[in-house]
Amino acid sequence: MAEFSLQTREEERVVVFIPKGYLEDLAGMQIAQECRNVLTKGFGILVFDFTGSPVITSTGLAHLLDLFAECVEDRDMSIGVCGLSPLVRSAFRAIGLLGLVTECATVSEAIQSLTEA
Repeated sequence: MAEFSLQTREEERVVVFIPKGYLEDLAGMQIAQECRNVLTKGFGILVFDFTGSPVITSTGLAHLLDLFAECVEDRDMSIGVCGLSPLVRSAFRAIGLLGLVTECATVSEAIQSLTEA
């Protein structure tokens, strides 16, 4: 599996996160830290494109669950996800992450869906 990297880009009131590679404990912590840095800027919508991360370990999932719950339940934010592999979708469903997010086919669809809501 490829070394992990994380790209972000800002589009109006949306921040797009693009993880690539094996999403394990350290990668999950990196995503959480970068997201918390972004939260201080007042963004209300986050979109995650998991196309480049077809495998997420249990510790990576735990970081995402904590982060997504904080954003949605504590901060009243919206989160979109796209590019879920069947394995990641199944894991998200099993731990309740799909109930916290809006799943879309593409980043563009996620942005459109969440900004029109």
